[in-house]
Amino acid sequence: MSNSTTVYLSYWHADLGWAMQIRRHLIIQGYRVFCDARHVLFKNEVLADFVPHAIAASSHFLMLLTPDYFMRCTGNKHSFFLRAELEIALHLKRALLPITFTWFRLEYMLANFRKEGLSLDAVRPVEINYVSFPMTMNRMIEERLKPPQKVSITPIPTEAKMAIDAANAKLDALPLISPTRLHAEEYYESGYQNQFMNADIFTQKATNQNAVQFYSWALELAPDLPFALLNRAKLYESSGELEKAEADVNAFIQLAPDAGDGYHYRGNIRHWRGDYENAIADQTKAIELAPNEGIFYFYRAAARLSINDLEGARADWEESLRLGTGHAMSEAAIFHNLAGIKQRQGDFEGALAIYDKAISLLPTLVGNDANVAQMYINRGDLRQKRDDKLGAIADYDEAIRIAPKNVWAYVLRGTLYIALDNLEKALSDLSHAIGLDPGSFQAFNNRGWARQCNKDYDGALEDYNQAIFLNSELVIAYNNRAKLQMRKRDYAAAIEDCAAILRLESDNSFALHLHGYCNFQLGKMDESLADYERVVELAPDWYEGYIGRGYARAFKGDLESALADVEKARELKPDDAGVYGTRAYIRLQQQDFDAVIADCDEAIRLSRSYAEPYKYRAQAWTHKGEQAKADADLRQYQELIKPTWSSKTTKSWWQRLLG
Repeated sequence: MSNSTTVYLSYWHADLGWAMQIRRHLIIQGYRVFCDARHVLFKNEVLADFVPHAIAASSHFLMLLTPDYFMRCTGNKHSFFLRAELEIALHLKRALLPITFTWFRLEYMLANFRKEGLSLDAVRPVEINYVSFPMTMNRMIEERLKPPQKVSITPIPTEAKMAIDAANAKLDALPLISPTRLHAEEYYESGYQNQFMNADIFTQKATNQNAVQFYSWALELAPDLPFALLNRAKLYESSGELEKAEADVNAFIQLAPDAGDGYHYRGNIRHWRGDYENAIADQTKAIELAPNEGIFYFYRAAARLSINDLEGARADWEESLRLGTGHAMSEAAIFHNLAGIKQRQGDFEGALAIYDKAISLLPTLVGNDANVAQMYINRGDLRQKRDDKLGAIADYDEAIRIAPKNVWAYVLRGTLYIALDNLEKALSDLSHAIGLDPGSFQAFNNRGWARQCNKDYDGALEDYNQAIFLNSELVIAYNNRAKLQMRKRDYAAAIEDCAAILRLESDNSFALHLHGYCNFQLGKMDESLADYERVVELAPDWYEGYIGRGYARAFKGDLESALADVEKARELKPDDAGVYGTRAYIRLQQQDFDAVIADCDEAIRLSRSYAEPYKYRAQAWTHKGEQAKADADLRQYQELIKPTWSSKTTKSWWQRLLG
């Protein structure tokens, strides 16, 4: 059994005031106190090499176990020197003596230390506060420091002793900390505990509000507490109070101009406010001050992406990965963003490979269900673009498993089921999405499409109406409703929907196409021709505009111009049945019956579900005296004009208008 009057005090630099108070009290009581004070005293000297000697020469390892200290010994903060000090003390079997504030929740701390393999379960802490501090410290000395310890004390080498003595001398020269300052630091630690040590997401808002209050009390007593300002700024930012957040960060920068954190968080705030150039400047300053902080590059990349600097963003994210962010979620997000850049550059294969890397990190994550689900959703979208529909379904399945209330995942999966002609599953998913969010206009619009494909036209119309009620600028819903009205031959209603689209998008050539078709059906040939003139002007390489204009011209008797339009359409799309059907109609007006039959034969060969060629050919057979053939074609025409085609059938130009 041996004892020593030499102890080592481990603390996080934000708690300097309390650490110096504890140190001075012990020195007055005859103890020699070692601690690593490089963060306060030595900007160009490194004491880390001497720390193991100081701990080995001490009988006790005192930990000022504040929330700040705890957070930097566990989780992703393994690079901090506090973790190394604690591991040395455990290895040397020094007597651990945690000193905590009276309000500290020890159970949460012990559980997380246990996860890190740092067993402190058997250690009874000393609880302090600024009111009863002297009495508590005296009791700690009598009960915890004076009893002999089974410990082998190792003398300090001469070089280490000189460095430690020099550090102690500088610490002794520091001014005394006032009780007001100590009280302020207690408030600060209370704020820190509420902000960072609440595992219950359901009470996080309330504890964040408590944290703001504690930081505010701390700053009333000690306005120069830099980390109280910085942490309160983070809370203001998270609650959307960006002006307050920026004011706190500016004050922090005034107090700690050499700390990269201040510029980093101000950059984040400016990013949220849309001030991307100044956000980049702040993150650049943070990187100059702390070039090895991977998280600073991560956020500068995000700001660069906002100004479409893809190469700058890519370089920063890659540097962030090289340095490490300390967070699996951040690194997964980097891969996700790099994949997005590849995707925007058209490199779908490269993007998919990077998405795979991002998702490979996900099993290491705890929580963040919404973000994890979003990664699967994004990869599913990319797989859709590569026509890997089953792969996309698998990703949407996983997103829903992880986040079963993710409305968008159900919308996407339900919509994809429409493309796979699985209308039962499509309707189930889209209805579930509406149940989760009755305000989802996308879900109503897409369910309307599923119902339309399922021939539930009244149900589809109800859904389109609701989608438009929820979002009066939803062009796709007007478009779908217009086509449904056309199917019901309510051309006046369809024209109203097309007009609504054109008010929102005056250059929407497809809406003009539908508008022209409806005018055609209503016998308004001048209006129809004007619509198609505009379609051809807006989309000169779109063959369907020429087909529509050709029909309108033919009905007005301008057969030569109509034929020229059809020839242009055939040049643009030589294998389209609508081209030959339209030319058959024009040649019927020219009474070139053999040419009509030839064009109808070709149109039917290309699309057997296209009705009009059977009608035109029947008329040609009648003129040629082939009534039996004419009757057969008319029967086929009557059968086809029933609205029974499936989503898999190849449709003619007219049928495509109706979906």
